[in-house]
Amino acid sequence: MKNLNTELVYLNRLFSLEPQKLLDKMSLPPKKILDKVLAEVVYQLKYTGLSSINEESIVSWTSLIKEQYFSHPDGKDIQSFLFFPMRFASKLLKFSDETPVCCTEMLGYWHKITANLGEDLFTTALLAERTYNYHYKHIDFQWEKIIKSDFHSLNSMMKRKHLSENHMHLKGSSPYFDLNWLSLMNHPQNRREEFFKFSKSASLKPVSIVNFSDTNNIELYTLVRVAASLRLALFKLCCCEDCEKFHELSKIINVVLRNPSLISIYFSRFASEISVARLHSNYQEFGEKVDYAVNFALNTGKASSALTGERKIYYAAYLYLLNNGKYSQEVQNYFFLYLLISQRISNEFIQSNERYGFKNFEKYQNRKTAFIPTGSVYDKLMIKMAIVDNVNENKIDKLEVRFHGGNSPELLADAIKCIDNCSSKEHGRYIPGKRKQKQDFSHFYVLHFIKKPCTFCKQKIDQKTMIKWRFRCRHYELRKNVKTEAIALKSLREKSMITASRIFGIDAAASEVTCRPEVFAQGFRYLRNHRKINKISIMKRNNDDPIPNLKVTYHVGEDFYDLLDGLRAIDEAISFLQLGYGDRIGHGVALGIDINDYYEKRNHEIALPKQNLLDNIAWMLHQIKIWNIILSNTFYQKLKDLFNSLYRAIFNDSPDCLKCDLNEYIQAMSLRDENPEMFFPPFKDKDKTWQKFNSLKSHNWNNYSSSRTLEFYKNITQHVYDLNSNYHYNISVKSEGNKYMNFNIEAEYIESLKIIQKKMRHKIEISGIAIESNPSSNYLIGNLDDLSKLPLFQLFPIDEKEAGSNRLNVSVNTDDQGVFYTSLNKEYSLLSYVQKQKKNPDGSRKYSDDVILQWIERLIKNGNDQSFWKNT
Repeated sequence: MKNLNTELVYLNRLFSLEPQKLLDKMSLPPKKILDKVLAEVVYQLKYTGLSSINEESIVSWTSLIKEQYFSHPDGKDIQSFLFFPMRFASKLLKFSDETPVCCTEMLGYWHKITANLGEDLFTTALLAERTYNYHYKHIDFQWEKIIKSDFHSLNSMMKRKHLSENHMHLKGSSPYFDLNWLSLMNHPQNRREEFFKFSKSASLKPVSIVNFSDTNNIELYTLVRVAASLRLALFKLCCCEDCEKFHELSKIINVVLRNPSLISIYFSRFASEISVARLHSNYQEFGEKVDYAVNFALNTGKASSALTGERKIYYAAYLYLLNNGKYSQEVQNYFFLYLLISQRISNEFIQSNERYGFKNFEKYQNRKTAFIPTGSVYDKLMIKMAIVDNVNENKIDKLEVRFHGGNSPELLADAIKCIDNCSSKEHGRYIPGKRKQKQDFSHFYVLHFIKKPCTFCKQKIDQKTMIKWRFRCRHYELRKNVKTEAIALKSLREKSMITASRIFGIDAAASEVTCRPEVFAQGFRYLRNHRKINKISIMKRNNDDPIPNLKVTYHVGEDFYDLLDGLRAIDEAISFLQLGYGDRIGHGVALGIDINDYYEKRNHEIALPKQNLLDNIAWMLHQIKIWNIILSNTFYQKLKDLFNSLYRAIFNDSPDCLKCDLNEYIQAMSLRDENPEMFFPPFKDKDKTWQKFNSLKSHNWNNYSSSRTLEFYKNITQHVYDLNSNYHYNISVKSEGNKYMNFNIEAEYIESLKIIQKKMRHKIEISGIAIESNPSSNYLIGNLDDLSKLPLFQLFPIDEKEAGSNRLNVSVNTDDQGVFYTSLNKEYSLLSYVQKQKKNPDGSRKYSDDVILQWIERLIKNGNDQSFWKNT
């Protein structure tokens, strides 16, 4: 297999150039444009992608790539940027049953290149070349959003098996960049306000896609209107063969390309033409036209209809270039510029940059509806494509749809009704006027709360706010939201049993770094124990209760200040949320990440808030004691001294500060799942406080303030009580604890952490808790530089004896398909690809296809077993 890494670097760089780079060269003679653009690529590669290679080698590579990839496929004396993806695609892709698929041995390259540039750039190029070479006429543009590999045995097995998707966020799992782009290309006028809001956040384009030379950057909205004009012209010429209209439009375009600011003057002409073209489109969804470029018949039984117009334009432009039509030079420049602008906007939506961590991911997923008006056809398509297309393309039987509901039962019911309506057209067997049954749909719902940082940490505390915060605990505002939303869900379960019967679980999602599991403990206790009995079922003696207890999953161990912090968060989630058999942990990356690699990337030093470090060290010392981990006296004393100094620094003005007993501090930490209001009154009133909050017999919110008995509170020491009270309410404690400090990582710290990590895996195993693995998400958010380092391979080894550890109950899921450009099939394909690459010392394959397929089959079974859907 030929190594294509250098070609991949050149291809990525070429199609990720700033559009300005091409616009600056539009006044040059056509043949000089190619050389100038390639020179710009080389200039940038010297400083980034190929910075470790000497200049002579870069020049040699450039000449070779220009000769092999920029030339016409059949040897004609024609060169073009656009032949590069075409020639590259021929090395990675092929056709199977008239559908493009990736060659299994090339999956690694395919994953790397499409993570940044998408798939359609290559699939349509291959299709055009096929048409050119073989005069193939039957063309269907409705292949899957994410194509499959040619690993036939795996594909066949996945078709036969019942698949479950247990971790999928709704709108983040649609091809939302494509839908945002379609919205802009079909309705490009009057979008300035949206772009103004969009531009307020920092650019997310890949760090390596840099702008070295001095140029005047063009605002994104100007670029988008230029792209809309180019798309219309390409459509008229390449798809409609309307040379006259193209010639007419190109006159204006050429003026605009030399001075893009003129687009504001000329754009009304293009907007009018786009509106007329949209009226003549054959394709509509939910009674509205979607894309003017779909001017051909579609197979309504297939998915991905909304993507076909863009694919048709790509394909037709490629084919026009291959046929060397009259306007080939204009088509090359227009099409290449259009691709660069599209890629520039895509970089603001699809996570393809080199930054890692949840905060980076959150910026992407927060943009998913930036240019999609609420209630528009594109808004509805986001739901339909995330559910209907996902189910059909990946043969999913049980799809767990996660979304954040609302603060009232009415809002929750309306949201579920809207989602069902958008996905029932081709998916559910919905009959108006008839009762919806669970089996009518392949999807059900898990509602999640949203983690947020403590408001106190964001504010500068002064005399005016001092009094207010004296009476407010940590995460005061978020705790109020959790209460409101939990009560709303309980109310929905009691008022609308049919709707509530589709809700199977609860979750807490978003960044965990600044929000601990303790915040959600009362809400989870309150909802987990709620049960509504269907009186009709009782009268009919029917044991099928449509309102079962809610199952629990929780995002944890995904992103953290320190790996120890992530393991502690997992332990707190198990304890505070009372996780056990039937419950799940989302991600759990900290359980399987390579510890040496983790700290090497951080130069063996971390920075985190003092309170987190104090709690981490206390928890680590406690684990060392529980598991009898052997440490040197010197290192153990260092940990003890650090604990004592941090304790004094944070609790320096609290009562009995010098009493710093580790056991009492650990006991106080274990009480953080209690409602903080239980610890606000004076210590002498603790018994009355417990009775006030927990003596109610009805299913009342306050009734779940504590998970302990009155006897426990009677025996609690004042120091433990005060520690918890000060942690939540003492302003000085909170302020000092929020200050950051650095911490050096020593060898013994790492070795101790390795043991604790293994012990935590054992705890998960014996607790019967399942883990939702999301390979592509874990790879990008976890800053893993190689797919073989995915935690899943540690948590669910293909060979337990070789790994020296038992498998945990791990499933494979996708998280946010639109953010990570993935699908359930692709996740399994990538896992099988990594296993295929593993070698024995003699160079032979370590695992046969049969062994790999058995391993994949077990992962599929785990996914089905983990599903919250009630098996009947």
